[in-house]
Amino acid sequence: GGRTCGAVLVTVAYIGMCAVYLVGNAADDRGAVKPDSPVAEAPRVARSPVLIATAAPSPSPGPSPGPSPGPSPSPSSASTESPGAVVPTGACCGSLDEALSAAVPAHEPRMVLATFCNAAFKGMLLNFADHLQRARIPHIIGAVDKEAFSLVQSVRSPTYLIDIGHVDSSSSHSGKSWKKFAVTRTGEVAKIVKRGYAVIMTDTDVLWLRDPRPFLAGCGPGLAEVEQRPCADLQGADVLASSDNLSPGKNLKEGLADSYYGVFNTGIVVIRPTEAGRAFASKWAAYVEDGPGEFKDLTSDQQVFNRLVRKGAPPPHGDLHGRFAVRRPELTLGLLPTLLFANGHGYFVRRITPQQYEGARPYAAHATYTYDGSTAAAKEQRFRDAGHWTIAEDPAQAEGRFLVAPSPDLAPTNPHNEVGLAQHLDALRAQLANLRDALALARALGRTLVLPHFTCFCDRVWAGHDNVFLFHHMYPGAHADGNYLPFECPVDHVLQLSAWRKAGVPYRDARFAEEGGALRNASVAVARAPGSAQGQPAPGAVAAI
Repeated sequence: GGRTCGAVLVTVAYIGMCAVYLVGNAADDRGAVKPDSPVAEAPRVARSPVLIATAAPSPSPGPSPGPSPGPSPSPSSASTESPGAVVPTGACCGSLDEALSAAVPAHEPRMVLATFCNAAFKGMLLNFADHLQRARIPHIIGAVDKEAFSLVQSVRSPTYLIDIGHVDSSSSHSGKSWKKFAVTRTGEVAKIVKRGYAVIMTDTDVLWLRDPRPFLAGCGPGLAEVEQRPCADLQGADVLASSDNLSPGKNLKEGLADSYYGVFNTGIVVIRPTEAGRAFASKWAAYVEDGPGEFKDLTSDQQVFNRLVRKGAPPPHGDLHGRFAVRRPELTLGLLPTLLFANGHGYFVRRITPQQYEGARPYAAHATYTYDGSTAAAKEQRFRDAGHWTIAEDPAQAEGRFLVAPSPDLAPTNPHNEVGLAQHLDALRAQLANLRDALALARALGRTLVLPHFTCFCDRVWAGHDNVFLFHHMYPGAHADGNYLPFECPVDHVLQLSAWRKAGVPYRDARFAEEGGALRNASVAVARAPGSAQGQPAPGAVAAI
């Protein structure tokens, strides 16, 4: 039919204008370069073991992103603390008390990280647990169904069962499933605090990169200088929360003055077992379940949290500026700096690095500000883009034949690397044309496309009221720390991969074929195109695997 002919025509044109970079499986080398080809063959890539967090494979959302195991230096060179996974327990546990005992040895401070999850988020849960084990963070996972309980036991993180019946995978805060889940997790946190533990309550879409206890429990000697002031302020706080504010440097300078009137994000909350902390945890749980008066119609635990911590007259501005803790009528409220407890924009778009911020490295990064929905698949893709998806999938996922389309050279469209809408649109046209041709070539050759990386010269925002053009083409609020454009943008700034999956278009993420990607499972012969780096395609080249 005409569709096939069109693909073939594009294929012929593309082969004629590009250096073709080929990698072939030793067992099936139909696409490999012949020995007498003008393209020289580089040494074979040695086998190396896949980074395995569990024997159970992560679910693949449709025919979609391929595995890209292993932390990457991007975006902030923030690797986890330990070179190998820490296995804290055996299959455990029968109760909350047993899980706490397994997680926190008797000689260590009574501080524990806690999350709650069901089996619908299997891949996210395994990736979450693996990061915690690597960073050696004491943690417990409350499993709200039997499948999640068995799953967490298989990776030997301390867990206990809270079977609350059916909850779906919806992230809608107005749904019945979310309400049931929110009531459960706030209630369990209240129980843990009542037992005398400081609790770091966290969502499973948070990457934990290093142990936060030196910062939260006593300002240990290893802290960077930039961490000292907020750490000292926060030692007296009963309740601490992260925020969605977008300029980490401004947030560090202004403290609560930057965040108090915004939204505290309950993706990361710390509650200490002080009298005020215990009272707050109990009231939060009770009001999420059935709040009185002004709390009656609130639909999420985050809404209830924000209303509770702001009860009473607002504090004077002088009590907020440059401070990270403020006294409220019923508790002392603390702010977790976004430089250290990053949101999705700070970590995955601005890409916080120690070089930018006086040696500070994030303890955690929350996958907020996604653009292909707030689903587990959208969050997973963010982690894949950043090299933080550490779950080994079924080896069959690395089988088959693939086409790698490296990012095109954008210098002809923007020789001076200028930023702005016009430059962004020109770059997008070039990158999408490259993607279109590569996809056509992949279909013609019967291969699965490995996506390129994308570069953005203008940020993307959620809604029309966030006028990016008034802020030098940066997300409003993110501009205060200076320019971060252009940047390597997450794939959801350019593509809606959920639509690809729905249409049945197979693909793998860009890191799939890179060092540390899933193809390290296999021995492959690498043919190097003239003018490219050893083992790497030239700009604009197409690689077939």
